[in-house]
Amino acid sequence: MKVVQSTVKLAITGASGQLGQELINLSLDGVEIIGFTHQDLDVTDFDAVDRTIISLKPDVIINAAAFTDVEKAELSCELAHRVNGLGAENLACAANTVGAALIHISTDYVFDGKKQIAYCETDTPNPINQYGKSKMSGEQAVISHCQRHIIVRSSSLFSAAAKNFCRTMLQLGVSRSVLNIVSDQVSGPTSAADLAKGIMIIAKEIRNWPASSEKWGIYHFCGEPLVSWFQLAKQVVQSQSNKVLIAPNLTINPIQAKDYQSYVERPAFSGLDNSKINKVFGIKPSNWQHALTEIDFKL
Repeated sequence: MKVVQSTVKLAITGASGQLGQELINLSLDGVEIIGFTHQDLDVTDFDAVDRTIISLKPDVIINAAAFTDVEKAELSCELAHRVNGLGAENLACAANTVGAALIHISTDYVFDGKKQIAYCETDTPNPINQYGKSKMSGEQAVISHCQRHIIVRSSSLFSAAAKNFCRTMLQLGVSRSVLNIVSDQVSGPTSAADLAKGIMIIAKEIRNWPASSEKWGIYHFCGEPLVSWFQLAKQVVQSQSNKVLIAPNLTINPIQAKDYQSYVERPAFSGLDNSKINKVFGIKPSNWQHALTEIDFKL
């Protein structure tokens, strides 16, 4: 647990996860951060959540706790729904009890991928896998149980040390000569550091919003430009070629999603429209290409 003394009190769940680590590492004036790992606070335990939040009385709760392994969610769907659905509900109830605002992190995978242009917040979700369904249940719980809520849907997070697609591509690129990567699934890769900065802007602004404000609700934030996994893999390797010892003559081949062995059906297109979050909070889309050049991936 890490505590930084200041004025706006933030409670962050999932502090040891990819996004949680980026949030905890931010040093901001006027902010007191209290981070909870899974070991500190199991969000699926209602009594523990209720007791902790009532004792702490934070101004804002940021729920970065999540079951994020899309493959494992298909095989362990009950656990995924407990963490992503019940965990969100517990935090929403506790936030409502103490009058805290809740920022809940969700995903582009609540959509079915049949749209051909970026999804807006008003588009109807229709998840096609257990991960997306569990995150959708979390969104519904937050909306039902906490009036002062912000739901931020994001996409394909990456950072230096955590398990993510970009880091996996580099690890494979060191040891293999050929990578076959899906080219017909498109999303907006997002720097976890950029998402964390955006969330902090939101947290500081919403602290004193009245429950009656029309600005509460769902916002989208993802990286631009939208790309396929194949295009992203090529960019990752290229951006890190002077930092990572990539295998000589590494070849990256495009393949179709139907030819990739997986338990999971994934959306063919899950780009998110960033215009609402920019209009309300002044937050610009994450530039994932720039972010890649700034990161030293820890392999």
